[in-house]
Amino acid sequence: MSSRDGSGGHFADFDLYTWGAFTLGNAVSLEKARTDHFLPSLVEVTEPEVAGIAVVTASGFTVGSTVAAVSEIEPLVREARDADAYFEYRVDPEDPALVPPVPGGEITDMVGLQADASDTTITLLKAPVLSYYPF
Repeated sequence: MSSRDGSGGHFADFDLYTWGAFTLGNAVSLEKARTDHFLPSLVEVTEPEVAGIAVVTASGFTVGSTVAAVSEIEPLVREARDADAYFEYRVDPEDPALVPPVPGGEITDMVGLQADASDTTITLLKAPVLSYYPF
């Protein structure tokens, strides 16, 4: 087990449990019920398979998929993250009608696909992510 510090405001601290390329995060020290928190748990995957099991999004994407293939689906959210160090692509919305995001509108959960620095290959799958972050 390891820990990840939150943002001190929007993101909680997480206890992380990692098995090879699979990480499960569990938010800790929440000030409200887990069901009321926007991100009480998370999953991150850094390889296309974990213990021989393929990890694939509903749209068929995995670690190693090309950004070109991801860019062809709709609805899709593409956003620069961490001062443009990489791009995150968001796919498979829980409610497709909420994508593209309307500022101040409703948010839906999606699956995040993080691209490498050259923006050509997916290197990380994570879920859930929000269709847009209002903060």
